[in-house]
Amino acid sequence: MATPKHTPDLVEVTTQQQLDQAVADGNIPVCRRGFFAAFGQATVRASKFVAVHRNGDTAKVNGGVLIQIPPLDTPADWLDYYGVEHDDTAVLFKAVDGDYRSRHGATYTPGSMVECDDWDSVPACVGGLHLCARPFMAARYQENAKRFLACRVKVSDVVVIDNDSGTADKVKVPRLEVLFEVDEDGERVEADRKVVA
Repeated sequence: MATPKHTPDLVEVTTQQQLDQAVADGNIPVCRRGFFAAFGQATVRASKFVAVHRNGDTAKVNGGVLIQIPPLDTPADWLDYYGVEHDDTAVLFKAVDGDYRSRHGATYTPGSMVECDDWDSVPACVGGLHLCARPFMAARYQENAKRFLACRVKVSDVVVIDNDSGTADKVKVPRLEVLFEVDEDGERVEADRKVVA
């Protein structure tokens, strides 16, 4: 794919942090890893076979193949959207450093129960233990990610984060059980794996 020009109407991003910043800066169409993401009052013009992911219903899309992102208002909708199997519980993922610590300092040792001390049920990026549907997604939120952990959560505890911005790729819970370490693709890894700092 040819790299689009950086204009006030279009920004190309490759990381979640860049996408979050682009969305925060205004209502603009964003080209992200080969598809367009349209937010707010953005207008996207796409050639015939370009996938355009529209978040919400206010962005205008001309051409392309429109993929309308549904509202992910409930934990079940969010889990289903990302293909996470669930009943009363679900397994989600956390990225941590080589010492099993999050960027905010909490320790997530395999086999432990973790509970936050600042729980806030508001659907925003505050107060709670934040998780993603896939390990590689969790890496976006941990700059020095060295380990990835599978964590069991109660579905009734899950709060979807940032749904209004159209970037609802993480959730938060007040407590979780750390099951085991996985690789970036979610495959279980040996417990005694050495991590290069």
